[in-house]
Formats: sequence, C-alpha cells, structure tokens
Amino acid sequence: MGIDARNSRGAAVLLLIATVGCRHSPGASGTTTAALGAAPPLQCPPGAAMQSPAGDLQVCARPDGRLHGPLVEYFPRGGHRVEGTYDAGDKHGDWHTYYDGGALRTEEHYDRGKPTGSWIEYFADGTHAVERRHQPDGSIALRTFRPDGRPLRQGVLVDGVESGEWTEWDPAGTATTTNRGDGGKLGNGTVTSIGIAPCDEYITKLRRCIADKVPEALHASMSEALTQSVTAWQATVASAGRSAIEATCQATLDAARRSMATYGCEW
Repeated sequence: MGIDARNSRGAAVLLLIATVGCRHSPGASGTTTAALGAAPPLQCPPGAAMQSPAGDLQVCARPDGRLHGPLVEYFPRGGHRVEGTYDAGDKHGDWHTYYDGGALRTEEHYDRGKPTGSWIEYFADGTHAVERRHQPDGSIALRTFRPDGRPLRQGVLVDGVESGEWTEWDPAGTATTTNRGDGGKLGNGTVTSIGIAPCDEYITKLRRCIADKVPEALHASMSEALTQSVTAWQATVASAGRSAIEATCQATLDAARRSMATYGCEW
C-alpha cells in the first residue's frame, strides 16, 4: 500500500530524519584516500579479509559479508575518526570516536551487539559532556554536563524514554526535580504510544536509538522530527481511522531501520 496525500506530512518528516542520519554517515562527500595511503593494513582474524568499502574506511569481513574483526575510519587528513571491533556482524568490545586532531570524542562498550557498561561523550577539551550507564534491566542512567563541568540533567531512560524522577540544573546551579511518569506520555506531554503496533514500535525504537547511539548534538533535531511524525499520525487517525496509518508506520519503521544503521542502531 502506498503513502497517500493524507500521510504526506509524516513521509516528509521521515525524510528529515533520514537526511539528518545520512549527513553524518561514513564515507560522506569530501573524504579522500590520503589517510588510507599511509595507514597500516588491519590485522583481520582467520576467515576474514580486509576491505575498504569507502575512501576513508577499513574493515574486516567474512565471505558471507558479515563484519568480523577491527574497523578503522580515518579523517581525510589522517588520524582516526572511529575505531572498534566486530564479532560475526555484531559490535563487540570497546569502540571509540575522535575529534579531528586526536582528542577522544566518545567511548562505548558492547557485548556482541548489546550496549554495556558506561558510555561517555566528551567535549573537545576532554571534560565529560554525557555519561550513560547501562543497567542490567536495560534502562540507562543518564547524566549530561555543561561545558564548564557543571551538571545539566540527570535521570533514567527506559526504552529510550525519560522515566521517573529527572533533575535539571539552571545556569545558576539551582536544581529542579520533576517526575516524567509513564503510561504513554512523558511528563512534558510528549506522546510515546498511540496504540498502533508498527507506530509504537517505531516510536520506541527510534527514541532508544537516539538516546543510545546518536551524538548528543543531534538529539534535539531528531526528537523534534519524531514528534512531528507522531503528531501527523495522530491527526490521520482522528480524521481517517487506524487503518489509514498502519501501512505508513510500517514503511516508516522499515526506512528508519536502514537510515539509522549509520549509528549502529539495529532492530
């Protein structure tokens, strides 16, 4: 089933999310092969061979196409942009990204595709910008900081959604605590469920992807695009019924699965 005119706004918002994702994808325009020319070859494990699918990227892959072994992405002028390891197609072990110039930007940890441990995003001067601590129950304890090191926000994410008590600090350092609650809405009224399976799956998975994998600088724009999609879907349900939106939500979910793979989001 195609996306008709009633759903054009939702489709446009999907395009916005995909565009934001692709803008930061590996192998973007402007890269060169200069970095790879001076780079040592990767030491791939048995059964895997080194490939260079983009001008600034080296990976190890098995004959079946699954990534297996180290991955390194370079800046055009040299220096690591990303480094990590795959195990039979899954991210595994420590992953790092860097600022152009060599300063550490992010550190992440995986257990065969599952995020684990403490993840940290750094400002360019090395101070902490975001801390994510992955809990055994799947929730994430999140803390964000101002560039001067003072706290900004703190709380828990459940399936990518703010849940329970959250504390925010204003520029003067005054703390305010609010309860985000649950039941399909955040404390600020943001909808997290509209009662249609593919729509709710998309909302939950994209929020989790944004919270877990997407750089902090893109959170606001992607979250706003998601909010616009949900608002458009609600309007369609109100005017034309549930059946008018299910196919659109499924198509949106499928497209996001492809576009958000740029950040390592898998579903």
